[in-house]
Amino acid sequence: MAHQEAQALFAPMVDHELAPAQEAELKSHLEHCPECQHGFEKYSRAVTLVRSVSRERAPADFAQQVLKRVRKRRRWQGTQIFESVGMPAQAGIAVLIAAAIAAVVVLLLK
Repeated sequence: MAHQEAQALFAPMVDHELAPAQEAELKSHLEHCPECQHGFEKYSRAVTLVRSVSRERAPADFAQQVLKRVRKRRRWQGTQIFESVGMPAQAGIAVLIAAAIAAVVVLLLK
């Protein structure tokens, strides 16, 4: 058995999903290959650690809180004038508006 083939069987081995013949072949390889044996030990310890972590549960009203924030943000975004325009365009629009206001003021003062 090659190293890559052995390493591909680490997960099914830890999950007890290997056929007896595959399991025996992998165990034989691990007995004769210190590199794969070390890799399997590291993998199996990592899986054990991950499985030992307690699972946290979200608060009962978590989904409602998220939806409330999403709706609030959508309302705010709808009021933004330049929301889909890039920064250079925003600056150009601001200059045009200022120029238009200045032109109106000049015309009114004549």
